[in-house]
Amino acid sequence: MENEIRLAAANLLLQRGVKYKVDAPFWQRLTGRNVIHIKPLFPGTIAAFSLEILKHGLENATQEKVLENISVVARVIAIAILNDEKEIEMNADELGRKLLWKVPANQLLNIYSAIENVSRVVDFTIITNSITRMMQMMMNPKLMSLGQDEKGS
Repeated sequence: MENEIRLAAANLLLQRGVKYKVDAPFWQRLTGRNVIHIKPLFPGTIAAFSLEILKHGLENATQEKVLENISVVARVIAIAILNDEKEIEMNADELGRKLLWKVPANQLLNIYSAIENVSRVVDFTIITNSITRMMQMMMNPKLMSLGQDEKGS
C-alpha cells in the first residue's frame, strides 16, 4: 500500500495524473463512474489545498487526527480533482460533501496520502515563513540599516 501511494505521488509529480477506482454499485462500475481522476496539478491548486491542510493542522498528522477531520480530507481531495480556480470556488464544498458520502473512508485516506506527498506542506510552510521574515525586514527601516552609517562613508 505504501508503494502504491508513492507511485501515485510520483505520477502526479511527473504530470501523468492518477486514477483511483472506488467501491461503487455494479451499474456505476459498468459505466465507469467509479473512477476518481486527479489530473496533473497546477501550482495554484497545490497552494489551495496546502492552505486547507495547514488551516486545520493536518500536516504530519496521525491517522487518528486525519480521521477526525475526514470532511477536510474530502475537501482537499475535491480541490485536487477540480484543479481550477473558479471550479474550486464554486464546487469544492459540494464535491467534498459528495465524496464524504459516496467514497469509503479508507479510500479517501489513500487518495489523501498521495495528495499530501505531492503538496510538500512542510516545504510550503518553510517558504511562507521565510517570505514573511523577508517582508518584515523590508518594512522595518531599522533592520534594513543594520551595520550601515546614516551619513555614509
